[in-house]
Amino acid sequence: MPIDERFLDNYVLMCKTVSKPDRLRIINLLENESLNVGQMKEKLNISFSNLSNHLNDMYKMGVLGKERKGKLVYYYLINPDLVNGISALNNEIRKLFKIKNQ
Repeated sequence: MPIDERFLDNYVLMCKTVSKPDRLRIINLLENESLNVGQMKEKLNISFSNLSNHLNDMYKMGVLGKERKGKLVYYYLINPDLVNGISALNNEIRKLFKIKNQ
């Protein structure tokens, strides 16, 4: 599939949005469920400020949605096709670097 030059800057921006290890971990966590910040912090072992910055950036880019339930805000993945794309890239990287599945 050829890349549409009109949207090249958008492609780059989205790749930058999901290219940090903690952001990929967040996407992995949210693949099948929505979680609040406390639940994610516990599983990721990163500071609240770093987690909050990642979530905010991903929310602004349309990667994540959020829903308030009482005092807690739950985050979820908006677009499963993004996860599919990241999974496809993961598979290609494994082949390229000959990394075996665990």
